[in-house]
Amino acid sequence: MSTELLRAPEHRIEPDDVRALLAATELRESCRLRYQSMTSAEASERVVCPHAVVKASGRYHVRAFDFSRKRFLDFSLSRVLSSDLLPDHAPVPATLDDDWHKTVDVEFEPHPRLSPTQRSMIAREYRMTAGLSVIPVRRAMLFYLLDEMRLLKAIRQQDKDLADVPVWVKNSKDIAGELVSMENES
Repeated sequence: MSTELLRAPEHRIEPDDVRALLAATELRESCRLRYQSMTSAEASERVVCPHAVVKASGRYHVRAFDFSRKRFLDFSLSRVLSSDLLPDHAPVPATLDDDWHKTVDVEFEPHPRLSPTQRSMIAREYRMTAGLSVIPVRRAMLFYLLDEMRLLKAIRQQDKDLADVPVWVKNSKDIAGELVSMENES
């Protein structure tokens, strides 16, 4: 028997660059980052108070309060250029991160374009009960779940034909509304 493991390119994380950030996460303290966002041409300095580490969409992120934007955001560890602890800077309690504590139920079903036998197979493959699998997800992680399932664009545009995967989100209108609501809060 032959087994092959496919390896996609990995996101590189520099341990020295994220050490203080990870310590701040554990200690519930603030820290200063030099961070390269994909929405800015140049790296910027941020003061954040991290509270969780998440692996999503093939990358590790920290969930943190960003003092300059005055909201909780996700920061990709591979884009952190440096970090320093700020023990004298007031921390922000993780309990204030509403999107982290609120869950959203995503209702996955076999894609309606499939034949009845294909839908039955997909229900079996994804361990659905009565053709449905309800996955509770932190609201803060909803984007990543849909991205990993390759459904994000289709849900945003409410177009089942854009979903090139064998599942669909039965409550797609509600989920799209959550995404819009989160984007409007930014």
